[in-house]
Amino acid sequence: MRSNPVYVTDYTWSERGCLAVNVPFMKEFRQAMSRDAFQDALSAEPRAIFMDESIRTVTFKVSSDATPYEAQYYVMTAVQVNGNDAAEVRARARELREAMREVSRTIFNESGNYWHTTQAMETTEGRVAFVDMAALVGEYCTVRVGIASIDQAREDLIKQGKDASGAKVQARHRAMEASLKQFEDTKRTTLVVTDAVNKIDRRGKRVEDERVMKADLTLFARLRQGRQCAALHRQARLVHTSQASDPLMWTADVAASAFSRALLGQWEFALEIAESPDLLVAHADSPSRGWWTMQANRRDALERRRQETNRQRTTRALSHTVVRQPTRTEGKPVTPQRAAPGGGLDAQVVEARKAFMIVHTAFPTVRPSSSQPPTMGRSLPTAKGRGSGPTL
Repeated sequence: MRSNPVYVTDYTWSERGCLAVNVPFMKEFRQAMSRDAFQDALSAEPRAIFMDESIRTVTFKVSSDATPYEAQYYVMTAVQVNGNDAAEVRARARELREAMREVSRTIFNESGNYWHTTQAMETTEGRVAFVDMAALVGEYCTVRVGIASIDQAREDLIKQGKDASGAKVQARHRAMEASLKQFEDTKRTTLVVTDAVNKIDRRGKRVEDERVMKADLTLFARLRQGRQCAALHRQARLVHTSQASDPLMWTADVAASAFSRALLGQWEFALEIAESPDLLVAHADSPSRGWWTMQANRRDALERRRQETNRQRTTRALSHTVVRQPTRTEGKPVTPQRAAPGGGLDAQVVEARKAFMIVHTAFPTVRPSSSQPPTMGRSLPTAKGRGSGPTL
């Protein structure tokens, strides 16, 4: 089997706290690591944090007759397997790997070693599998999300007199920092694994973007050294790798896709991860916070409307559940009685009917004929003989 490349930074800190690269050339800035070595690193650090990104473009109008406006947001997710101690985290990680492989086998291949959310969402079966994946992430993992506006990053770079082409990288780092800072010190780790960044070169081939990944390492070193993230140990390493390196990498990919789709109003996937997805999100700027809040308000309004519709349907159904009874009995109109909650008659109605039947069975009404005067103070004759009827 061909080994997928995994890269780890080779850097040290000088006395001034600046990043000092051990080797002078860009191509030697990172060191290759075999898959086995990567698995050993994961085994040594069960609380590793996995990260992935998703860029989402949203379209909206200021007014009905206005030109549609597009905005781009950078979503960065950080995922960590839950557990009270290292042994429990390792056990849960094994369970999660196998469960995610089982879901993958239903869509891609029997090996269960491949998953890509964008490809899975192209089919109905893939969307069902994606929901299952999101549910697994919500069950086994702690998820934190950072969102940044690419347009805001571009505007800030222009104001600073810098090249606006670096807006995506700027938004990426803002979102990465926002997601990592949400972890508590109890989640401290020595290993952070993120998806490798790719680009299309001049020949049209897909290659890794070392410039962006080097910038990631610089940001990571600053956060680690300045102790701005409680979850990062002073000896923490940042690893860039592909999703094929380990199924646990799929957790961050699934979470990134689920929360970025929430920006489009598709909340069903993020709600599989958390009942209150708003609590997992940190915004790096006001545009991302405003757009997320608007979509969340729409979600809540739709939910309230759905609950009100269900309540009205239930009320109408109960109002039509009526027990049909004779309109008159003994010359008196009878008010129709509603059915009891269990489907039977009301208890008072049942008892009243029983009493009525007992009285009219034990004491039948006898109307005297015109030729025979009514008897007073003696027993009425019955079918079996005398003395068995009531005394009038």
